[in-house]
Amino acid sequence: MTPPGSPCSIALTTGYVDAAPGSVKGLQLNVDDALAARALLLDRGVGVTDVETHPWGRFCWFTDPDGNQWTIHGPAG
Repeated sequence: MTPPGSPCSIALTTGYVDAAPGSVKGLQLNVDDALAARALLLDRGVGVTDVETHPWGRFCWFTDPDGNQWTIHGPAG
């Protein structure tokens, strides 16, 4: 899958990674606007942390339905 306008794609497959559901940590989504991404997730009922702002970027975190942990990263401002 390649999201519209994205230079990145996502492969959904079996047998490629032998990780149990919920065991993946440190997945990162790079976005143009972490605040907007957080708002979109909240609107869809996803539990997501507040956005933290650091000199190197804005970050928030959520866990997908399988229990995998994701970081959303956007530019600092």
